[in-house]
Amino acid sequence: MKLADYYINGDIHMNILAQDYVKYINDGCLELDCTTTKKRKWNLNKKSELIDSLLKGYPVNTFYLLKKDGRYECIDGNMRSVTLAEFMNDEFALTGMDDEELNGKFFSEFDEDSTSMICSALLKVVILQNRNEKELGEIVERLEL
Repeated sequence: MKLADYYINGDIHMNILAQDYVKYINDGCLELDCTTTKKRKWNLNKKSELIDSLLKGYPVNTFYLLKKDGRYECIDGNMRSVTLAEFMNDEFALTGMDDEELNGKFFSEFDEDSTSMICSALLKVVILQNRNEKELGEIVERLEL
């Protein structure tokens, strides 16, 4: 479910629920850059920190997508995307959490409140449109600043 969007220089800026973002990944509508993901793979503690941030209501960095041929490609936020999908698909349990009760828990083992915190977390997404290769390269480079 898209909650809000607006346009800046032809790009779409929107907020989306984490559960819907992961559904787009699971349905194959959002392509992740596996070459980037393999180079910068997060360990379980790092993945758990992202989930902990969502549970605490902390903001997470913006996800940048490129609209290409009716599909979406993640150009910044690959590891965050992979981590969210893996966790919500029960592919790893949390570790290194401050709240000891959460350590070793999979998403399916969360209580209703914790599940709701993750599913309803608002993610900021920017969808880049009508960008040539030069612009896209500059944008990706500057996201590293």
